[in-house]
Amino acid sequence: TVAITSSTTTPAVGVAVTFSVTPTIPTGGAPIQSVTVNFGDGNTRNLGNVTGQTAVVNTYSSPGVYTVVATATDATGQSGNGSIAVNVQRLMPTVSITGLASTATPGSTVTGSVTAAAATGGPALQSVQVTQGGTVIYSGSGGGGFSRQLNSPGTYTFQATATDQAGTQATTTAVVVVAGAAAPTITFTQPSNTGVAAIGVNETFSVSATAATGLNIRSIVVVLLRTGDTVYNQSGGGTFATNNVQAGDVLRATATDSAGNTSTFDLIVQ
Repeated sequence: TVAITSSTTTPAVGVAVTFSVTPTIPTGGAPIQSVTVNFGDGNTRNLGNVTGQTAVVNTYSSPGVYTVVATATDATGQSGNGSIAVNVQRLMPTVSITGLASTATPGSTVTGSVTAAAATGGPALQSVQVTQGGTVIYSGSGGGGFSRQLNSPGTYTFQATATDQAGTQATTTAVVVVAGAAAPTITFTQPSNTGVAAIGVNETFSVSATAATGLNIRSIVVVLLRTGDTVYNQSGGGTFATNNVQAGDVLRATATDSAGNTSTFDLIVQ
């Protein structure tokens, strides 16, 4: 005969479970030739001609109820067996995203943290990842911090995934909404306006722009609409002069911020 017990009848996927196998020779019986263990998942172990209690280990890769059968065979070919059922469970790791703002402005950088833990009694964590838009922005064997610059208005989904050593995954998501920022504000003046402007006479102009909170001015361009000439093109405000304008001409200033928002202002030359 043979008896079999296990360290637990509810093991977890990916965690080794220990079985104790004890063959017994009846009085006057032949010596044991071999003891084999069929774990019910396609794996078997031949323990040889053991005569006392022997430990054997198996790790299940899928959940389910498995019947483990130990068979002892003696030198005459006679055999006896014992069995035990184990209910293998898939235990889920946990993962969460914290500290991530739910709203942001275009061009801003959001930050957050991911925490993860293996299930109690389950296999250890193997990896933790955070992705946004298909891009991995955090990768490690445990929790940590991450950041992401969001340049355009829209809804951005951040997904965190924790994977344990059995390949079991847990996921969670967090959403950040980026609202459209106000367009830049332009200030455009003609400080040299002391008479009627005429071609050949220098006229001085001052132009500047202010971006919405969290953004910067990327460029200011001024075009003389009558000719299509660019008379000013800088990354910020300033003063410029031109002798190619006359009264009634229109100078169009266009300001662009770091999120790509634009605004225009038309100044009629005096």
